[in-house]
Amino acid sequence: MLSISKPMSAGKAGQYFAKDDYYLSEKGEWQGVGADTLGLSGEIVPQDFQALMGGTDAKTGEVLNPGKGDKHRAAIDVTFSAPKSVSIMAIADPEVKAAHEAAVSKTLAFIERNNAQTREVDSVGRRQTVNTGNLAIAKFNHIVSRELDPQLHTHSVIANLTRKEDGSWKSLHNDTLFKDQKPLGRIYRNELALELRSLGYGIEITDRDQTFFEIKGVSSELIQGFSTRREQIEQEVKRLKETGAYRGVSKPRLYEIAALGSRARKQGGITKEDLQESWSEKLTSQGHTFEGLLQKAKAEGFYEKALGDKNAQSTLTSFNILKTAADIWIHPTRISL
Repeated sequence: MLSISKPMSAGKAGQYFAKDDYYLSEKGEWQGVGADTLGLSGEIVPQDFQALMGGTDAKTGEVLNPGKGDKHRAAIDVTFSAPKSVSIMAIADPEVKAAHEAAVSKTLAFIERNNAQTREVDSVGRRQTVNTGNLAIAKFNHIVSRELDPQLHTHSVIANLTRKEDGSWKSLHNDTLFKDQKPLGRIYRNELALELRSLGYGIEITDRDQTFFEIKGVSSELIQGFSTRREQIEQEVKRLKETGAYRGVSKPRLYEIAALGSRARKQGGITKEDLQESWSEKLTSQGHTFEGLLQKAKAEGFYEKALGDKNAQSTLTSFNILKTAADIWIHPTRISL
């Protein structure tokens, strides 16, 4: 799944470096031509991140995007969430986590080429949209949900600035990014599925139109057992419907309201060792181990490859990837990945 936040203030963005980060994040990493231009690459240094969120060049101190202190629109957060079976398998196999990261990086590169835009006034006073092709992106990988279930996801914090050809820095114009949210999510899932198949995993399609899938060999019962958050949202949707106050609300919007209204508070003091022990116990209670689960999933992938599973293959063809890109709102020339 791919979600896009509303614009965040510098103070809100700064929470990614909170001491009690419940996400158990790894070291952040920079991506983007804009980041490279500002001398930002590799591991994220908190001071550099905070400077950029404040609209300042971390290396020179130059003000790039003047705003109103801590409340100015500093960034948006594009979050990539892996399917639950992928999150579970990432615990057993580090290559699965790397596959997610590769799919995220490729999709962000696509966004940078096609959705990085600003607005300017032309010579006759008309406002127009200009493609810039550069972004400064801070990526933070996380492995757990607020409910302490396995949930592999990446927060991609896109700074609210982009560089024009004349060297000046301007605020981003994000209309096309929001319009393209669904097809961009499909591109991420296509890339992830391709990466996983290259590792020998089988793919089971759960929604062909949206390209939702799970890894073969990870049972629906196991997925359900590690989906505390989903159950909470379903219960909240049921409660909201029963109030009668949301009759005219669309299903996606109702689920969004339910998700926001049922979020658990952040939990501090949890270590990765604690989580590993808890997850292992849950697996054991369902008759599994991480080692056994890995062997089963790889066996399913081997059988799929040997039998030429048409259902799994069909979503990964060049035709479907082109169809995905053709759904995007901009120009057909954006069809290259």
